Amino acid sequence: MDYYVNNRPSGAFERYYRNGVLRERGTFNRSRYFGMHEKFYESGCREYMNHYNIEGREDSVFTYYHDNCDTSITNSGQIEFIYNTLDGFPVDTAYRFYRNGDLNDKITYGADGRVLKKQMLSKDKP
Repeated sequence: MDYYVNNRPSGAFERYYRNGVLRERGTFNRSRYFGMHEKFYESGCREYMNHYNIEGREDSVFTYYHDNCDTSITNSGQIEFIYNTLDGFPVDTAYRFYRNGDLNDKITYGADGRVLKKQMLSKDKP
């Protein structure tokens, strides 16, 4: 359920697909995402998970998943893309994976969020 304060989204919320499967959950603070935020595919598998700071900026590990989970065991499929953020900017090294778990590429970011280096690891993978 969504809550509003002064006509602005505030507090914990959940949204669902028409079939009743959870679509998204998180928290709003002053009309911005705050804290843990998750989004799900219609299959029930997690699409991504991340954390937002008080200013509504990504601020932690941001993880995207492939839609290939077994929902009877877990709601997270194989990691598709994972990177660290600091106050809304990507930092350090990001990794992208194929559906089978093999590493696809690495992206290195500078302190200002700019891409410093992108390394494709294999062009032979699916």
